[in-house]
Amino acid sequence: MDNLDKAKDLIDKFIKVFKDRHPQDNIEIEGIFLTGSFLNNKKLSKNFDLDLFLVIKNIGKRFRGVFHVDGVEIDYFINPFEQVVDDFEKAKKASKKTTVHILAGAQILQDKDNGLERLKNQAQEFLGQEVAGMMLDFARTMSRYFVNDYLKDLEDCYEDKDVFAWQYNKNLFLNYLVEIFCQRKNILLVKPKYQKEEIAKKDDRFVGLYEKVARASFGEKKNEQIKKLAEYVMESLGGQLPEDWELESKVSVG
Repeated sequence: MDNLDKAKDLIDKFIKVFKDRHPQDNIEIEGIFLTGSFLNNKKLSKNFDLDLFLVIKNIGKRFRGVFHVDGVEIDYFINPFEQVVDDFEKAKKASKKTTVHILAGAQILQDKDNGLERLKNQAQEFLGQEVAGMMLDFARTMSRYFVNDYLKDLEDCYEDKDVFAWQYNKNLFLNYLVEIFCQRKNILLVKPKYQKEEIAKKDDRFVGLYEKVARASFGEKKNEQIKKLAEYVMESLGGQLPEDWELESKVSVG
């Protein structure tokens, strides 16, 4: 039995248990789609899970939880179709477009009136738009400012021999670089153990620079590699800011 066949068996068992736990809700399944490491043969481990999305007839409720079936952790998201559409529309405007990526890569098993397939196509079209327009000039400018600010803080901590502050700043900075690079390149933010694979689909160079940081010994070599990674991210954001700069925008009140 391959992973998909096993997934279908687990889903059938889960749906039966879920309906038994909610008899008063008269749950009607209208759609099913999947994501998660369970569908990726290369990534199966003792901690693999199955991300299960069920579309139900609208009863005014949505459900989110974890349930184990035959030793497999099922992370379940149960919503009426109208809620899935609303979540999708909100995600398109959010900085982290997780729902958009989930729909774009969904493996659909059941689909009433092809509603999920239409949403999947819309999500793929949305992600296929020009990435440059998806990060506003204001956001790019502020991101470059924060990159420079982190670099200055790291340098100060290193010169002051404040190992605690240096380590803390370094960890925050590396996380920040991953997040803004993924935002700029329209890359899904996932669990750390899968993030390399997501980034590598669009940019092997970033992965290589990041791994050089990880392998570098503490001290000047580590700082040098961090700076190279930061410079690469800065290039994707439009390059270094001028020494003096200014942003103008409209106020949100009055």
